[in-house]
Amino acid sequence: MIDPAAVLEQAVAQHNAGRFDAAATLYRQVLDVAPDTFDARLLLGSALNAQGHPDQAEPHLAAARELDPENADAALLYAMVLDGQDKHAEAADAFRRVVALMPDFVDGAIKLAEHLVATGDLRDAADVIFELINRQPECVEAHFEYGRLARRAGGHEFAAESFRRVVELAPDLAVGHANLGQTQIDLGKFEDAIDALRRAAALDPEDHVVHFQMGRACQLAGDLDRAMDCYRKAVAADKAAFKLILKSQEWGPRGQLWLDVAALREELGA
Repeated sequence: MIDPAAVLEQAVAQHNAGRFDAAATLYRQVLDVAPDTFDARLLLGSALNAQGHPDQAEPHLAAARELDPENADAALLYAMVLDGQDKHAEAADAFRRVVALMPDFVDGAIKLAEHLVATGDLRDAADVIFELINRQPECVEAHFEYGRLARRAGGHEFAAESFRRVVELAPDLAVGHANLGQTQIDLGKFEDAIDALRRAAALDPEDHVVHFQMGRACQLAGDLDRAMDCYRKAVAADKAAFKLILKSQEWGPRGQLWLDVAALREELGA
């Protein structure tokens, strides 16, 4: 008969040294004689997941969670394993428990919202983030996520307000200005979009998507010369931008179909 405590100590040492296979073997020896050992069950799930076997880890982490329903580590590890397998409905339920145990855990709330969106429940996802904002009104990630959700749902005014709050709280966050600019395009406020995207480009001049979106805004505002300059910058930052531009240029600014792709490519230096 083994000494479960001594074997568990050996297993943890192997685990901490990154020898997950050896650790898993020892955890199983503990569980063979003491199947309700919480630490062995939890850490076996962790070791299996670390080896790239989330499907094998899942039942052990589920068992650990049931052994100690109030343990936040067990709840989070179980949720992360479901997240890694794209089991959206189950992951949403699991992250809901994580949020209940750790209501100020920003990443947990955002993950919950992401999985709710994946199941088609945009309203519940928005409620989760709205509650997070109520708890942490200066949380940049929460405002950013709310903006993304609002834009996806077609609530462009709400999205713009959220992204304005993002850039107020984090003025050096390029992606905040970029999303504000894209939302202003959605609203038809092209000069406001150009202003926001110009700020994003100043912060991250190598982001070809920002230059592309600025080009779109300029073109929609009727300034084709300025649009082409932005498109050139997009292609200079990343040749892949040409595909984005070509798709958006299928119909030209005056309704004509672009027929000469080669000429457009030459014009943009692609």
